[in-house]
Amino acid sequence: LFTAPVVFIILVAASSFCCFLIARATLQDRKDRSIFTILSILGNTGTLGITTCLVVIGPEAVPYASIMNLCNATFCFTIGAYVYSRGSFSVQESLMNVVKLPILWAAILGLIVNALHVPINDSVQYLLDVGAYASIAIQLMLFGMYLCHAEFHKIPALFASVSTAFKFLILPGAWVLLAPYIDLPRFVEFAIFLELLVPAAVNNINVSSLYNCKPKRVTELVFVQSLLFLIVLPVGVWLMEKVL
Repeated sequence: LFTAPVVFIILVAASSFCCFLIARATLQDRKDRSIFTILSILGNTGTLGITTCLVVIGPEAVPYASIMNLCNATFCFTIGAYVYSRGSFSVQESLMNVVKLPILWAAILGLIVNALHVPINDSVQYLLDVGAYASIAIQLMLFGMYLCHAEFHKIPALFASVSTAFKFLILPGAWVLLAPYIDLPRFVEFAIFLELLVPAAVNNINVSSLYNCKPKRVTELVFVQSLLFLIVLPVGVWLMEKVL
C-alpha cells in the first residue's frame, strides 16, 4: 500500500516533467504548454480507474487503486492546478491560486479525521455521500456544456497525437520496463498499469476552466482520449497478461 502509490506518483511526476520540457521546446502559447504538460499524464484514476481495476482484477485491487487515486487527485489540485494557472497568471499568483483551493483544505481535514478515527454520525455521513455524488454530476454537466461547443477539426493533429501517445504508450510503457525490478504482487503491478493507462480525467476540465486555460480544447482532448480508451483497454489487458 506504500510502494504502489510511491511508484505511481514518481512515474506521473517524471512524465509530467518530460512533457513540460517538450512543451517548452515546441509550443509558443503558454496555455497550450500547460494543457500538454498536465493532460498528457493526469488520468481518470477515480471513477474510471478504480472501476476498471475492480472489473479486470477484482476486489483485492481496490485499496491499491484507491490510494493511487488519492495521490493523483493531490497531484491534480497542486501541481496540475499550478500549471494550468500558469497559462494565465504569474508564478506568485499561481501559487496563491493553489493555496486558495478549498478542496486541498477539505482533503487535509478528511485525512486528519480518518487518522484520528473520529466517529462520524450516520446523518452527516449520508450528507457527505450525497455531496460526493452531486460533485460527480456537476463535473459531467460541465463536461457536457463544453462538449456541446467542441470543434474537433480545429485540434492540432501533432499536439493531440503526442499528448495521447504519452498517456497511452509512454507512461504505462515506462511501468512495464520498471516492473521487473520492483518486488510487488502480480495483481498490484497490474493495478498500477491500469491506473496509468486510463484516459485524461474530467478534473482537467474543472481546473482549466477555473483558470481560463482553454477549457474547450481540454474537453475535446479528454473526449478523444476517452473514446480511444475503449480500444486501448482490451489491447492493454491482453498485453499485460503476456508480459506481467
